[in-house]
Amino acid sequence: MSNLNCGKLNATERIQLPVYTNATRPAGNLGDLIFNSDEGTVQIYNGVEWQAAAKTVFEVFGGTVSSAGGYTVHTFTGVDTMQITGSGTLEYLIVGGGGGGGMDMGGGGGGGGVVTGSTTIQEGTYQIQVGAGGAGAPAGASNGQPASHQFTIGAVTGEDSQFNGIIAKGGGSGGSSYYRYTPESAGGNGGCGGGASGYSDGGFRGGGAGTSGQGKGGGRGGPQYYSGGGGGVDQPGVDSTGTPNGGDGILSSITGVAYYWGGGGGGAAYSAPVGGNGGQGGGGGGAIGTTYGGSGINPGQAGGGGSPRTWAQRPGGDGGVNTGGGGGGGSHYNRSNKGGNGGAGAVIIRYQV
Repeated sequence: MSNLNCGKLNATERIQLPVYTNATRPAGNLGDLIFNSDEGTVQIYNGVEWQAAAKTVFEVFGGTVSSAGGYTVHTFTGVDTMQITGSGTLEYLIVGGGGGGGMDMGGGGGGGGVVTGSTTIQEGTYQIQVGAGGAGAPAGASNGQPASHQFTIGAVTGEDSQFNGIIAKGGGSGGSSYYRYTPESAGGNGGCGGGASGYSDGGFRGGGAGTSGQGKGGGRGGPQYYSGGGGGVDQPGVDSTGTPNGGDGILSSITGVAYYWGGGGGGAAYSAPVGGNGGQGGGGGGAIGTTYGGSGINPGQAGGGGSPRTWAQRPGGDGGVNTGGGGGGGSHYNRSNKGGNGGAGAVIIRYQV
């Protein structure tokens, strides 16, 4: 091999480097340059081994991109892919879809579970799964639900969200209807547990369980028509012995603004004068009286109002879009009393610029 010794080299067209594969690379001398056709990179010998001559810049592609406080933020609100060049460290917030609210003195849907943390990630393509919110239980005489008060269709659990093998569970469904008329009066399990429906036989129906490290349980449904609120990430849903508010979600500033995520839906009232408010983090409000949806990047909807101890026929409020908020519980009887839909989840990552 010929040697060229000069203080400065100006190439007007190109420099042709010797081409090798991983198998044919020579032992090399310190500072030698080659093109590795297996790796598709220029490599330099450091005296011990061949390594890339230039470090690949760490970049992320995909989602809705913003910047805040020296970070680049990527927000994913549906199924997507994320492209990575180089390697680096990401922070993440993964929110499961919120559970649907029950109907007929329905319990509030549980908030989607939330997982936060940081990870070192390598170059490649990564699938993003954002969980949809669970559907609220249909009102009587609609969407296949019987009108006879012997209801058969309950609320639906929210879907899981996932990134790089890390899963945030969907929120549990809120319970529907009272004693003898449905098998789903207890709250469903999930990232956060759903609240149980109002109950009539002198006992209690249990709220659903939350997932360890992701969310709290739903409130119990009590005798004589007191429902429970859906669990949130940071607080459990309120039992039927109190106003059945949904539990609050978790506060995060990953977007550059502090928002709550994964709030539980409020339970509906009947014997009580007012339903429960949605938990902070997009929970929907329960029916009866003036109730409010929980705050969030997209707030939950208010419940449908109505008077206590009547066949109010009012819906629960929907959970906030892409907050993981649970749906609110729908009121007593058999028309226009659907449970609120849970809010879809989200996946948000950020890294320092």
